[in-house]
Amino acid sequence: MIKTFYKIIRFSFFGLLFGLCFFGCKKSKTVNIAFYSADEKVENTLKNMLEDNFLEDDTAINFFTLSSNDVLDETFVKKNKIDLVFTAAGNSLKNALLLADESYGVSEDLTSEMFGSMKEASYIKNNKAIALPLCIDHLEVCIDSQAFMDSEIPAINTWKDVENFCRLQKKEIDFPIAFESQDSVFFIDMIGALGEALCGYDAYTKAVDILAGNDFSGENFNANKITEQLFWTENAPFAQVYVFLRNMYGEKLINPSVREFSSYDVDFLIQERKARVVLTSLSKHRGYNTKGISRFSTIYVPSTFLPVQRHFTANATYVLPTSNNSKNPLLIEKLLSPDAQGDFSRKTGLSPVLSNCRTPDKQSSDVRYWIAATNAPLAGLGHEANLSVKQLDILRDEILGMF
Repeated sequence: MIKTFYKIIRFSFFGLLFGLCFFGCKKSKTVNIAFYSADEKVENTLKNMLEDNFLEDDTAINFFTLSSNDVLDETFVKKNKIDLVFTAAGNSLKNALLLADESYGVSEDLTSEMFGSMKEASYIKNNKAIALPLCIDHLEVCIDSQAFMDSEIPAINTWKDVENFCRLQKKEIDFPIAFESQDSVFFIDMIGALGEALCGYDAYTKAVDILAGNDFSGENFNANKITEQLFWTENAPFAQVYVFLRNMYGEKLINPSVREFSSYDVDFLIQERKARVVLTSLSKHRGYNTKGISRFSTIYVPSTFLPVQRHFTANATYVLPTSNNSKNPLLIEKLLSPDAQGDFSRKTGLSPVLSNCRTPDKQSSDVRYWIAATNAPLAGLGHEANLSVKQLDILRDEILGMF
């Protein structure tokens, strides 16, 4: 009788363990993923890769998409049982990191194959990675290769070289420089990149303090006061940027219609050979007519500062675990494998974060080389701003109105 009772208890105990394990495993068969202010092409590529390659047939995956105007907070994460968040560097990442916890972190060893500046850009706490970069965009300068060779200018290393090159080009076209401004995040990123190149990293961080703080966010927003703080006050961090752009506009080197330009307009100028210098990004570069943009060579934003002093504007997409789902480490590890990084780079056109993996072409390979040779990249001033899309549009118009 005692033996029978013991067997019943033992059977019940192991049955309970089996049940708990069974239902626990069933929970880990579902992965809930949120994309928060992520690049659309990056988001779609990640969705396809996650669904097609990384999950077992019996694993359910649910996607949620939030814009920068939406709220990503603990309530949303708990309500929807979010396991992973993919987001862009900058203010969105800053908000997402409020939900990060080292208890959800994955092994720091996942950064071992990254090049130094991307290791530096990773968020590590007590040997746990709580946010890791997956890919890199890059703000760049494209220069008409044939026009440059015909100019007999030996090299373009500084903005003085760019100015001299453009002055020569005015003999053939009216306005050598073009960039888009309809995308206000890109435009303000570009202003930040010029600030880092002309005024230095410390000046950039001061500009971020102005735009990312609470003094001018929400109901306190005032575009005029922001431009004053950035460009005109006694200790304005970007005073030199204002002088630089004012002179370029004054010499009619910059197309005065840039205030209305979209990517399509810039692409048209490239195809019609009506631009010699284009300020753009790697992601936008991918959208231009291939035949037209192939006539251009790409360089990083030039500066008189040494490489060890540089921080290029190169927005990264990050992944953050927000739960202890057993699938999280596996998925992140696969996304950071050489094969997946090469595939991701090929499908998005962006640069990988690993030192040794394939890249689709010279553009993405160069970006990796440039960022590896400098410090942790900047998210971009537009991405850093604690402002709504509408407020960024107003600020863009205010800045363009200065010239």
